[in-house]
Amino acid sequence: LDVDVALVSCFDFASQVWSSLDAPFDPEFLRLIERDAPPTIAFNPVGAIGGRLFMLVDGLPLAFNPLRPAMGWRLCAPNRHAARQIMAALDLGTSACACASWGDYLVISSGRNGASDACRVAAFRFDHAPDADADADREGGGVSSDDEAWTRGRWAYLGTTGATGRVGAGLVVVHDRLYISGGVHEGPGGGFDESV
Repeated sequence: LDVDVALVSCFDFASQVWSSLDAPFDPEFLRLIERDAPPTIAFNPVGAIGGRLFMLVDGLPLAFNPLRPAMGWRLCAPNRHAARQIMAALDLGTSACACASWGDYLVISSGRNGASDACRVAAFRFDHAPDADADADREGGGVSSDDEAWTRGRWAYLGTTGATGRVGAGLVVVHDRLYISGGVHEGPGGGFDESV
C-alpha cells in the first residue's frame, strides 16, 4: 500500500472544489497489512455514521473523524488490536461489499469472502460521540482510556440473506427495513456464474 495515497476525495459545496483527504494511516493497520500481499483499494464500502467516515480496507474497519483530522484513519474495534480477528469471525469479504446507513449503524454485506456463496450481513456503530475524549470514555465505563475513544464501536451480526451469492449487491433502508438486490455469484476460479 502506498501510504501517500489519498483514500477519499472531498467536495466542498460552498467553494465547488474537489480536494483529496490526505490523512495518515493507523500504524497498527499498516503493520497488519504488511503481513499480507498489498491490499487492493477497490470496491470497498464507505459510509458516514456518527459524524465519522467509516470504511473497510482489506477487510479491516477504518474511521476518519473530521473533528480530529490529524489522527487520520484509525482502526475501529472494541480493541483495535483485535480488529483482524473480529472481521474474520464476521466473515465479511475484503472487496465488493455493499453498505447502507441505518440510523446509527452502517450495514455491510459480505462481498467476496471465498468461504461460502451465502451473503453475510453485519452492522457497525460507534460507542462514543466523535468528540469523545479519555475522560468521557472513563466515565462511560468503556475501554481503557486513551485519546481514541471516538474509534470504539461494536458489530452486530445480522445473519445471511440465503444461498445466493451477492457480490457487488446494493443495499438500501426504507421505512426501517433493509433491502438487498443485484450482484453476481462468483463461481470456482472467480468467474461470474449468474446474476441476481
